[in-house]
Amino acid sequence: MLSKAVKYLSLGLFSIWLTGCASGGGEPVESPADVPRLRDDSVPLLTDDATSSPGFSQLRQSTLYFDFASNRLRPAELARIGELSEFLTSSAGKAYRVHIVGHTDVRGTKTYNVGLGDRRAKAVAAQLGKMGVPSTRVETLSMGAAEPADEGLTAEAHRMNRRAIVSLREYAKLITD
Repeated sequence: MLSKAVKYLSLGLFSIWLTGCASGGGEPVESPADVPRLRDDSVPLLTDDATSSPGFSQLRQSTLYFDFASNRLRPAELARIGELSEFLTSSAGKAYRVHIVGHTDVRGTKTYNVGLGDRRAKAVAAQLGKMGVPSTRVETLSMGAAEPADEGLTAEAHRMNRRAIVSLREYAKLITD
């Protein structure tokens, strides 16, 4: 009995540690060579024109949905990833990094769900890579069944929770010489 308790406690602590490692301990301060470096942190990295373009708000955070127990991208999701990669490879999009968080519904064990969420996030990252977005600009994380979009136990709630959330984040504003 005590052995099982120690085993589950160890697994829980390992999961917490692994999540902390996967997040990288914060946002890295990387930037591609062609992103302008700024002397003053209060100056926006992008002009208003870049972020006010049609469709930018949909690209800034997108939710992609998956089938049950699958990390395979649907055709509709591939099209949305294509739009995102077009923006990210444009001059305005080069000032952004991509943060992808994989989620699952509550069915399955915690270990399975964390693994599936990770595979979903990495499937999106791999597709972005195939479309020309450098892997150095993409970070992934799995939340498994934590942070559900819908806490219900209906088929619709499960469908809403099987997702990857793709967010764009500006590179840190760095100093020029």
